[in-house]
Amino acid sequence: MRSIYTSFIVLFFLTQTVAQSNKDQTQMLHEAQDILYYQPDEALKIAAHLIQNSDNNSLRIEAFLLEAASNYAMGNFNSAIKAYVEAKKLAEATNDIPKRVKVSASSFLLLNQLGLNIVAEEYSLRTKAEANYTKSFPLNNYLEGSAALISANKA
Repeated sequence: MRSIYTSFIVLFFLTQTVAQSNKDQTQMLHEAQDILYYQPDEALKIAAHLIQNSDNNSLRIEAFLLEAASNYAMGNFNSAIKAYVEAKKLAEATNDIPKRVKVSASSFLLLNQLGLNIVAEEYSLRTKAEANYTKSFPLNNYLEGSAALISANKA
């Protein structure tokens, strides 16, 4: 009986530690997003830390997006594309449709600015097809924004 009680207490504290760790990592992510455009190098360091140390795939996807945005802000477009690709791979592996749509939509701006308009348009079409499986308000915003961006670049 005593070993069961001890095991329960240990399990309780472990779950509390993991929950606190996820909360801390989420807070770090939000703080890094806040400093992204005036300290992109610091945001990049935080993103790398979260990618390496987080077990939460959703948080890792957001960290890859942060890494991409940080690299974009510093003009490291090749690294930004690589981070988008890693976010896309992870989102596809976890089958998280909202994250997949967010990753694709987040990459449209960079693809267009690099002159990859056809690739951006193809991403947009695939993303719209994928988003039809869910009726999420933020997803519709991403899709409307991507459509406007592609239309603007065609004009």
